[in-house]
Amino acid sequence: MLTGARAELPTGEFDTVDDRRQEVVGSAQLDVTGRRLWPQRAFRIDSPLSPSEVFDRIGRVTSPFRWWWRSPVTQPFDGTVTPGAFSLQSTTARWRTWRWARPRLQGRIVPSGAGSRITGTYKLQLVVAVVLSLLCIWGTAFAGLLVVSAGFDIAASITTGTSPLSLDDMLLTLAGIAVALLLLGLVWVRVVRPFGDQAHGVVRALAAVVGERPVE
Repeated sequence: MLTGARAELPTGEFDTVDDRRQEVVGSAQLDVTGRRLWPQRAFRIDSPLSPSEVFDRIGRVTSPFRWWWRSPVTQPFDGTVTPGAFSLQSTTARWRTWRWARPRLQGRIVPSGAGSRITGTYKLQLVVAVVLSLLCIWGTAFAGLLVVSAGFDIAASITTGTSPLSLDDMLLTLAGIAVALLLLGLVWVRVVRPFGDQAHGVVRALAAVVGERPVE
C-alpha cells in the first residue's frame, strides 16, 4: 500500500495516489493504483504470454454482452475483445444485477520485452459517475444553504432579541440537513468506499486469466 506519494500510473501519467496494490498472480505481475476518494482505478498487468495468447485467453472467458439478456455467471466477464484491446464488465461483481450501471474494465494489449503488457482502467459508467457527482453536489449545496440560512436566522434573533425560527422550522431544517448527509453517506458507503476492493478483485480475476500457468 502506498499513501500520499507521487507514483507513475500504469497509463504512463504521474499523479498522487493513495491506494496502490501490487501482487503476483500466477505468472503475471499486477499493479493497481488510484485515489481512495474516487471510484476509478488504473491497472497494469505484465504477462509472459504473447499478445495473441492473452487475446485468446481473455476471449475464452468473455461472453457477448447483451442488454436484453442476463450474462451467465459461469464466465467472469462479458463484453468485447479484439486482438489489441478489450471492453469488459464483471458478471460477478456487486453491480452485476444493474446491467446498465456496472463499472467498465477497459484496456489495451501491447507486446513487451518479456511477453505482454495489459494496461487500462476500471471505472464507473460515465452516466453513473455524472449522476453520483450531481447528487453529491446537490446534497452538499443543500446542506450548506440550510446551515447558512439557520445562521442568518440565529444572528437576527441575537440582534432583535426574538427568534424568527419556530420549532417546526428548526425541525424541518434539521431534517433537511440529515437527509442531505444521509445521501452523501450512502454514496460513500455503498459506492466510493468499497470500490477499491471491488476494483482490485475484478482486475485480479483478469490477471488470473492471463497469468494462469499452462498445464504441462
